[in-house]
Amino acid sequence: MGNMAAHQPEPGLRDIVVMLTGIKQDMTQFNCSLNSRLDTLTKNVETIDLKIGNINERMELCENRMGALEDNVDDEFTNMKRIVETQNKVIAEQQRFLEMLDSRERANNLVLIGVNENESVLDETTDNGKVESIMAVCGVPRGNQAKYRLKRIGKSGGRGIRPILMTFNDADLRKTALENRLNLRPEPTSRIFIKKDTHPMVRREWKRLYDAKKAAKDRPENTGKDVHIRDGKLYVNQDVIDEFHKPGWSDSFRQ
Repeated sequence: MGNMAAHQPEPGLRDIVVMLTGIKQDMTQFNCSLNSRLDTLTKNVETIDLKIGNINERMELCENRMGALEDNVDDEFTNMKRIVETQNKVIAEQQRFLEMLDSRERANNLVLIGVNENESVLDETTDNGKVESIMAVCGVPRGNQAKYRLKRIGKSGGRGIRPILMTFNDADLRKTALENRLNLRPEPTSRIFIKKDTHPMVRREWKRLYDAKKAAKDRPENTGKDVHIRDGKLYVNQDVIDEFHKPGWSDSFRQ
């Protein structure tokens, strides 16, 4: 019995054929399953490719739109820049025109400073008499009152030394008074000054420069140095430390 269990009969040809047929069936089923999975994988890859293609198209569309938007922004910026430049030119031209009108109007004027309203000046008690006598000292003959107009500047009720604005009809008389204004330096007119009529912003800038001169003189490091103003520039010895800046007309509208 033991020998019969140890020695099994070898399979015959029929058995081999059956076994091979089973293996073939298994391989066929495996191939079918594999092909099905490959088909599914291929479809998934195609779907992914399609989605990637759609994404690329959208990205290209976005890039085109962004490019068009950038071009529009550049065009708008260029147009705005051109408009601003044009407006600046117009404003500058208007500013020059206003400055010309202002200068032309002020070119007929002189300002008298230090003529007291409440006290006699050169034995005269009225503004007309005071100014006529002051003009006579400056070489303007008496009897020319019809060739200029007078107006006190500022509010009344103060110390009584408001400036007098003189508007001339005769340019030669104004020139004579201006050229001979230093004749007022001796007493009793030493505290009376004649100045050109300038825009308030210009007067303010000159005041700033002279205040800067006083401050520079008061600095300890400038002791013994020559602090002076020449040609609109403030010098300490030969060094320029400040200068007159001509105000733009538009500055006056900010006041």
